[in-house]
Amino acid sequence: MNFLNLGLALGAAAFLIPLLIHIFNRSRFRVVQWGAMHLLESVLRVNRKQVQLEQIILLIIRCAIPILLALCLARMVVTDWSAFIHRILLPLSALGFLIMVALFPKFGKIFGLLSAVCLLYGLAGEFGLVGGGYAGKNVTSESMEIPSSSVVLLDDSFSMNANGGFAKASAFTEGFLKKLRKGSEASVVRMGGSPSPLFPKPTSETETLGERSGQLLASYDRLDLAGALESGLATVSKGINAKRELIVLSDFRKSDWADTGSSFLNLKKRMKAEPLKPVLTFIDVGGPAEENLSVEKIELSAHSIGIGQKVLIRAELRNHGAARYEGDLVIRLFLNEESEPVDETAVSLDPGETGQVLFAYKFEEAGSSVLTVEIGAKDALDEDNRRSASLTVLDRIGVLLIDGSPSEEWLSGETDFLKLALTPFEEDRKGKNLETKDLIEAKVVELGNFNPSRDLADDTKVVVLANAEKLEEAQAEALLSFTLNGGGLWICHGDQVNAEWYNRSLGPDGSNLLPLQLRNLGGSLTDDSIRTRVVAAHFDHPSLSLFNDPRNGNLADADVWRWQRLEEPQDLMEKETTILARFETGDPFLAERKIGKGLVMQMSTSADGDWNNFPVRACFLPLIQQIASYLANQVTPPRNLPTGSTITHYLPESKAGSYVEILCPNGSVVQSRAVRRGSQSVVEFPNTRQPGVYQISGSEFGPIKFVANASPSESMLGRIDREEIRERLASLTETVDFIETSEANPLTKYLEIDSARTFGRETWKLLLGVVLGLVLLELILQRIFGRGRG
Repeated sequence: MNFLNLGLALGAAAFLIPLLIHIFNRSRFRVVQWGAMHLLESVLRVNRKQVQLEQIILLIIRCAIPILLALCLARMVVTDWSAFIHRILLPLSALGFLIMVALFPKFGKIFGLLSAVCLLYGLAGEFGLVGGGYAGKNVTSESMEIPSSSVVLLDDSFSMNANGGFAKASAFTEGFLKKLRKGSEASVVRMGGSPSPLFPKPTSETETLGERSGQLLASYDRLDLAGALESGLATVSKGINAKRELIVLSDFRKSDWADTGSSFLNLKKRMKAEPLKPVLTFIDVGGPAEENLSVEKIELSAHSIGIGQKVLIRAELRNHGAARYEGDLVIRLFLNEESEPVDETAVSLDPGETGQVLFAYKFEEAGSSVLTVEIGAKDALDEDNRRSASLTVLDRIGVLLIDGSPSEEWLSGETDFLKLALTPFEEDRKGKNLETKDLIEAKVVELGNFNPSRDLADDTKVVVLANAEKLEEAQAEALLSFTLNGGGLWICHGDQVNAEWYNRSLGPDGSNLLPLQLRNLGGSLTDDSIRTRVVAAHFDHPSLSLFNDPRNGNLADADVWRWQRLEEPQDLMEKETTILARFETGDPFLAERKIGKGLVMQMSTSADGDWNNFPVRACFLPLIQQIASYLANQVTPPRNLPTGSTITHYLPESKAGSYVEILCPNGSVVQSRAVRRGSQSVVEFPNTRQPGVYQISGSEFGPIKFVANASPSESMLGRIDREEIRERLASLTETVDFIETSEANPLTKYLEIDSARTFGRETWKLLLGVVLGLVLLELILQRIFGRGRG
């Protein structure tokens, strides 16, 4: 037996009320000695047992009424005969025979024996000592006769648009919901991107839900099949009806079923634990794989560039079909919402091949922009023929260079080479019209003259602390605050650095601003035999990844004859420090650590030519510019995100409580409130299930554009075969119904299967009738027993 409203079953404890009243009333009687009492003793001896039996019967009835009423309200569902007979029918039968004993004393022994047999048989059955023909048989109701609690898991990822799959799924869902019996409840969970119910809770307005389902579009990212099933199971387990079912409508692509084995095993355990197990129906609305092309990835040479600078756009294309393109596949580049492309080219792409196309574009205006690469060909899916990337066009990136060892002689100061690498075109003193401009505006200040309130301007994104001996307390506090609020700090070591002060003031016992503590000096300025170099490797970090292309130089070409050895803790993850590159000696060359909203990068050698010859190597300029740009980009949260990620945008602290508008890819506008976090305000928007461009705008700033891109696997239309599906489903549940739309209309086929199903039977109507009968019986017996005593 199971209960649809288990909490109400606890109301059975109300049987204690009549029991306590009975006990309390018995304790109120007093024994009074009366002289003529002996004349009644013979009569009392005859009637005492009869009176006690009558009182016990009435007490049992009065206790049974709240118990059965609680089971009625809890909506008890009987799934097998044995439990129902042993726990309900036999005790009620024993009560009936006990009443017959009181009403017909002459046959008391016979009825008493029958009552005892009922109770003993029920107890023996509960312990499995006896059974009968009913043992193991189910109490069933035909599926079509009872209301249901149904959850439809609808795949609305954009791959469902191939072969008209989503149209079939939508038609089935709408038709199914309109055919549900009165008293049913239903929920539609959209599976694309992340599980998302159409209504917050299951609804009994199934026709309205069906109409809303018919208006849905398949425009979301790949589904999480195991997550959707878990969400559906959590919803249906709270259903109000004995009939519970999960219906999954999908195109059953291979990529959706990858790595579901362990998740399905966990779901199987959960389903076995369900007292009322839902039935599963999987409906395949997909079709054979068709020709499909996709833009799988877009890479930008920089996500922040300056006006007049060129950005390189590298797009990766893939041919998922068997068609061959020989120089006739048109690829276009679009800027923002413009209808005409800013550039286009034609490429070749063989069947199953992955290719690349490269565009270059120069921006003339500052602001947030989106570049979109589009394939100009018709195929099975239009949604994956275009992919976008957001980037920020800046007037300038402000970089403050704090020189700890200045010099009046050119290229002898600590920051002279840095300044030259950061602003190479500033040396053009003849006013030539250059093809490109400096993105970075670098300002140099000597350590002794560093005034945070004056030098840390609002447009300063990066501070470079170059060979500074130590900082004054106000200077150190200002740099800590600058970093915590999203700034980038780059610490370069050298011969002026006071290691003791750095460890004490910037280490764990101080502001904890230093990624790694300083240990001692390595190398020698006089002994060339102990020089070292950066280990040549494949770099995954964005500040160094450009050196994977030999055309940008090689970090291993530079000789380093002096460096600061850094102390590496046993657990770098606990300290949240990352080693980006190492010397051949094993010592760290570059390390970084996230501090608040900002980032600190630490370079263990000098930024000038005193300890190394980096400044005269080809890798120096791209290294310095890339690190500065990387640190500047950390000031703002990323604007190119996978679907399902949270969009984050920072505003001044004064904007806390204000509202901004978010324009979604489907054209809807959502308002979001900025909340205060530290010294800034932040706007967050997590609902990015749909791929496309999201724009945040406020009363005092223009649109800031974010791009949520779908997974490339959504473009893979290869389907899992039927036998493999059945094998996967076998690991999920013992019985599952599978429908292919190629066989018949899916709704007709479903109704045919559903008509043969049976479910447990609700007994609340029966129990309510028993309760009413016991109430009436109690009144009748009370009059009969009272009349007999009178």
